[in-house]
Amino acid sequence: MKVCTTVEMHAIEAYALSELAIPSFLLDENAAFSAGRVLRHHPEFPTSVPVLIACGPGLVGAAGLALARQLHAAERQVQVLLASDTTGQQNWLDNVQTTRRYGVSCNPIAAFDQLTSDLSQPCVVVDALSGAVSNDSTDVHAFIDAVNERSVPVLSLDIPSGICPDTGRLTNHFVRACATLAFGLPKRGNFLSPGASYQGRLYVTTMGLPPHFLAAPDVKVELVKPCELPTRVAHGHKGTFGDILFIAGAGTYYGAPGLAALASLKAGAGYARLACPASMIPALATFAPEVVFAPQRQTLEASLTRDNLSSLLSIAQAVDFVVVGPGLSLHPETQGLVRDILVSLPKPLLVDGDGLSAIVDHPDLLHGRSSPTVLTPHPGEMARLLHISMRQVLDEPIEIARQAAVRFQAIIVLKGPHSIVAHPNGETSLNTSGNSGMGTAGSGDVLTGTIAAMAGLGLPLRKAVQTGVFIHGFAGDLASETMGADGMTARDILFHLPEAIRIYRKSHASVLADHHGACTVI
Repeated sequence: MKVCTTVEMHAIEAYALSELAIPSFLLDENAAFSAGRVLRHHPEFPTSVPVLIACGPGLVGAAGLALARQLHAAERQVQVLLASDTTGQQNWLDNVQTTRRYGVSCNPIAAFDQLTSDLSQPCVVVDALSGAVSNDSTDVHAFIDAVNERSVPVLSLDIPSGICPDTGRLTNHFVRACATLAFGLPKRGNFLSPGASYQGRLYVTTMGLPPHFLAAPDVKVELVKPCELPTRVAHGHKGTFGDILFIAGAGTYYGAPGLAALASLKAGAGYARLACPASMIPALATFAPEVVFAPQRQTLEASLTRDNLSSLLSIAQAVDFVVVGPGLSLHPETQGLVRDILVSLPKPLLVDGDGLSAIVDHPDLLHGRSSPTVLTPHPGEMARLLHISMRQVLDEPIEIARQAAVRFQAIIVLKGPHSIVAHPNGETSLNTSGNSGMGTAGSGDVLTGTIAAMAGLGLPLRKAVQTGVFIHGFAGDLASETMGADGMTARDILFHLPEAIRIYRKSHASVLADHHGACTVI
């Protein structure tokens, strides 16, 4: 499913209206019909209580008015509160008058004495204010605050008011919804933090627009589309299921290399080799005895020395995929080794953790690579890679990820609550699996191993990355179901990977439906 900006959605609507020659009110009515279905079927909305619809101008407000008329016609008690009933375009004023002629009460939202009384009684609120929340909208602010304070169940249309539909950023006054109904296509803000946390379950209505209009080739962002895993060969051996080399670890970072290498095995790889400083191996072997260790020369600080290059290239000849970076350290010798590997290694490569630091001032090293590259930064690492502030990364994560993919000519996984996968051609995906409990040290190392396993299983790298990101989040969701998000560790995610793979293989379609079900088309 595509994920758009407000400008992109307006362009789709305008093109559809022009090409199909349909009146705009038909979209309003179709959107309102879908909203009525959500009100009837979403479990948090009682069907026996009055409905209070707060409307602003524009398509969202027009759909709110249409919903009021439809509910009134169905003999449901309903009233409308208007963010503006005296200004705006004539068609908006005509719409309000039509609704009043239906017999629906339409009053200014500023009539707060009555509002307070209304909210003191059981009711459902429909938030159709989107676009009406400006800095000086004190009446709207008061309404939003009153609804939130009284924990009234809210259905938001398109996106909860006060949340930026393009970035997910919050204003000082924003609606906390039980469910949200997006129009046409979901907006970026429906999935980006922090706004996505306040929309409840996400529904999408096509408003009757035909599929080829919503396919919109100019819209480059979509939900992650993990693919089915290759059939596991019954007579296969460890070499059949992928041979992965991890170049990782330093004297003060034992956890990252162990988690990454073991995660690849837990996610289905047949063979995991860990090239690390020799002194680390006894401890790491206790944690992950299934990993095959390749001891390497080290500095006095137990970091990999630059003269390990020939040894590492020799090992890499036998493997399917290489990972460099988890817990590697910032020692100059080691950073030089990473740059040598980038230039010399003719294998698909994932760079994570400290390996990313070696690229910061040398982005051109990636341009001459003969094999594809994956970079997996968190927001702080992304900021350093692009020499920008972390605030910029957090404010515009999709554009920043896309910019990085083009600059480095690599697949970018920008890690976060909903990780973003960007490709050098501009195509970008948002992941829908995962939860807040995965914001824990080592989770990114488990992700690295999971992506490597998918590549080792033979998936094309593009699909391996998307599938690995999704399965990692799915394992985190299973861990959260078992123990809750509080106190979840990277090892919990790691040890739920086999179950995640088992369920994913058995019920691929239903797993996707459940997680993309955060985005249900009605």
